[in-house]
Amino acid sequence: MKRYKIINDLPTLGDNDLIARVKILIICLTGNTAFTALPVALTALQALLDAFQTAVNNMAVYGTPEYTALRDEARELLLDATRKTSAYVQSVALNSLSTMRSSGFDALEPGAPSVPLEPTAIMSLSNLASTQLLARLLAVDNAVAFELRLSTDGGKTWVSGGISRQARRIVLSNLTPGTVYDVSARGIGGSTGYSDWCPKVSLMCT
Repeated sequence: MKRYKIINDLPTLGDNDLIARVKILIICLTGNTAFTALPVALTALQALLDAFQTAVNNMAVYGTPEYTALRDEARELLLDATRKTSAYVQSVALNSLSTMRSSGFDALEPGAPSVPLEPTAIMSLSNLASTQLLARLLAVDNAVAFELRLSTDGGKTWVSGGISRQARRIVLSNLTPGTVYDVSARGIGGSTGYSDWCPKVSLMCT
């Protein structure tokens, strides 16, 4: 019988990537009937994530040793919660790769090589309604979710466009009509945590 192992690479991630990955865990574990006895309640995990995000923002604004220490403390509390969660997921879904990956953690069969995600692609980008764009992405094997980013200055600066568990229909909302948006996407998962960002696609929002 095959036994699979979670790839818990969260401690290696930068602050913003860690925030994005924990958001994915919360999305994937919410309502997931395979994991009904989580050692850390999702409300508690969300609270730890909110506290960490606040600490990261404060450190960026003030940059003092005190705020750096508070960021580090909040990060370790969040990582400790994800370690407990990953150990529980491992124990429940030991023999089921699909169940294990449904948690938002990536997993690997022991002895199998780690494989980075292939990049996704934006198959289409269209206006859905005023202030909204609809993106359809290329599905990628082993991706647990997809992250989008937006730019209005030709790709010089980017802002987050959100995270979605599915590739076929992603709505980008609260946009400015008459503005041209560059949109790019990447997969989340695999041995490296993320794929490369795909080539951007541009469209004016109506």
